[in-house]
Amino acid sequence: MLYERVEHLELRKAGDEMLVHDIANEKIHVLNQTAGDLLEHCSRASSADLVSFLRARYEVTGQDVDRDVREILERFVEDGLVKEVAV
Repeated sequence: MLYERVEHLELRKAGDEMLVHDIANEKIHVLNQTAGDLLEHCSRASSADLVSFLRARYEVTGQDVDRDVREILERFVEDGLVKEVAV
């Protein structure tokens, strides 16, 4: 499964946070820096690709990264920020 950011979002960095304007649903989401980086890189990427990206960017290891990425992606899908795309 690949993850892709939906088209109807406007992203804007504000300090260490990312402001996400969901135009279609008229909602604003505030993401921390890690979640914002993850959303920016959801461009037909697998969860493994995104885990590798975050590990390299933040120089972290361990199973927590895998779990955290899965949880964030599930939340993004629930909130309509990301869609799942077949390979």
